[in-house]
Amino acid sequence: MRIINIFKIKFIMKQYSLIFLTLVFSSLLFFTSCKDKKVADEKVNKTTEVKKAAVEVVKPVTVEKVAPAPPPKPVIKKIIVKEGEWLYNISRREYGNSSGWQKIYDANKALIDNPDLIFPNQELVIPD
Repeated sequence: MRIINIFKIKFIMKQYSLIFLTLVFSSLLFFTSCKDKKVADEKVNKTTEVKKAAVEVVKPVTVEKVAPAPPPKPVIKKIIVKEGEWLYNISRREYGNSSGWQKIYDANKALIDNPDLIFPNQELVIPD
């Protein structure tokens, strides 16, 4: 019985020896390649130098706080009424349409009692 077991073992070893040797050889290649890679990485790390960027020191600029400028005052436009003019005509000339006569009348109520009666040489304010 013992002899049969030994023959079986030898037979099995003959069949699987090629597979066994292939596994051993491939694992050796794998481990040696890993070792070579680590050594190569170490060489790269040792030989690679990182150059630092040159830093320019710039003196800070002082900025004075300036108060914001006041909003511009609206320009007051004044006209002198000519003979034969009405608020309707003045509005059409100044605004481009005749519907602005009411604005002119409201701005000049102190000078004009009746919007249909304006007189030559009156000075009227034209609002924006």
